[in-house]
Amino acid sequence: NSFADTIFFCNSGAEAMEGCLKVARKYHFENGEPEREEIVCATGAFHGRTLTTLSAGDSEKYREGFGPRPEGFHHVAFGNLNEMRAAMSAKTAAILVEPIQGEGGINPASTAYLRALRDIADEFNALLIFDEVQSFRIARGGAQEYFDVIPDMTALGKIIGGGLPIGAFGGKDDIMAVFDPTGGGAAVAHAGTFNANPMAM
Repeated sequence: NSFADTIFFCNSGAEAMEGCLKVARKYHFENGEPEREEIVCATGAFHGRTLTTLSAGDSEKYREGFGPRPEGFHHVAFGNLNEMRAAMSAKTAAILVEPIQGEGGINPASTAYLRALRDIADEFNALLIFDEVQSFRIARGGAQEYFDVIPDMTALGKIIGGGLPIGAFGGKDDIMAVFDPTGGGAAVAHAGTFNANPMAM
């Protein structure tokens, strides 16, 4: 029901976001561009409460007291394409955005904005990641179906478990190939005891 060829099931939306961020960096590493480690994010964003997803998000109240944050995250104004373009560089691994922000009220992106992000990501050889942990509930195929904009990866959670703890992230096979679920290095780095457990699935 989505654009993704490969889906990795985990336990939460935050884990799904961690997976997307790790795959984005690993993808460029495997393709000979290890310097591409930076993620360009939007102001007003919320991506989870792990240390890494707190860095990707934009809330000081959630970050206060947790010491130095993981590096490599830059924030530009949500909806501002000039700022987004100015933040892009040869070090950019991905653009990360919620098609509909939901932490401080409902703040939807415009279709034109998301389509422009797709174009900017392609122009700079970066990946486009949608955080649909909250917004996936708006349509059968999520916001990417509603806005008719296809990202390279997406993170899901909340609604897909029907009350049971589950998260998922996925993308096209050429990107997800760096995340080997058969026991390779990437899978070991993001394994989990209860991933895809029978009850949640």
